[in-house]
Amino acid sequence: MATEGSRFVWRELMTGDVARAVQFYTRLFGWKTEVMDMGTMKYTIVKNGDKQVGGIYQTPPEARGTPPNWLGYVSVDNVDGACEKAVKLGAKIMMPPMDIPNVGRWAVLADPQGAAVAPFRGNQAPQPTPTRAQPGEFCWDELMTNDVAGAVKFYTQLFGWAAVEHDMGAHGKYTLFKKQGTEKDQNVPGLGGAMAMPKDAKHPPYWMHYIEHADVDKGAAMARELGGQMFVPPTDIPNIGRFSVFADPTGAHFALYKNAH
Repeated sequence: MATEGSRFVWRELMTGDVARAVQFYTRLFGWKTEVMDMGTMKYTIVKNGDKQVGGIYQTPPEARGTPPNWLGYVSVDNVDGACEKAVKLGAKIMMPPMDIPNVGRWAVLADPQGAAVAPFRGNQAPQPTPTRAQPGEFCWDELMTNDVAGAVKFYTQLFGWAAVEHDMGAHGKYTLFKKQGTEKDQNVPGLGGAMAMPKDAKHPPYWMHYIEHADVDKGAAMARELGGQMFVPPTDIPNIGRFSVFADPTGAHFALYKNAH
């Protein structure tokens, strides 16, 4: 039910305060916005230059009480089939498959540990994955979970990903998701990662989405000035990059990132 190229193709923010979120992200990343009337709701498209990179919308009444969060969409061949398989693997359907007129079909799942992810099939083929994300573009997707082994089993079976474990020393073990058959090829980029949540974490399992920034330290300082809450200060990942983890002023988690290469 997964497509040969199952990967994250879209991210969207559900929040209780769209105006505040838009003000924060547009100033932090220089994003532009375009509001679309979807009939039952308004949907804000965010653009990095002329490129659409994500969306923002108001938490609907039926989801009231759900914390603000960024949701990642993963491309699949068959959304309904992916949902059926996910349930057999221990997932719960948060929103059943439905069509987005002129866009595609999607659903929302909670994996066996509770992290949300959206299988998606667009009406058009997804754009090729850029070899390098530009500042203002989403560049990485990382699962924070309380059961790495269980999560790895779920995602490799659902999306056909391969998993490669890396020892990060003081940072613990990190699982890299890759396309099947590319596990040993260092030139093929990963599709995402997974790591154990800190034992004292108060947030339930979730996918955290990284956004490229030209200068993580300056970005982190600006994010704090704009009302963001810093969880991880600017930190180097040896030979990989520099990152910092925040909650935006409405409470949604995300990470700033700059590639070291």
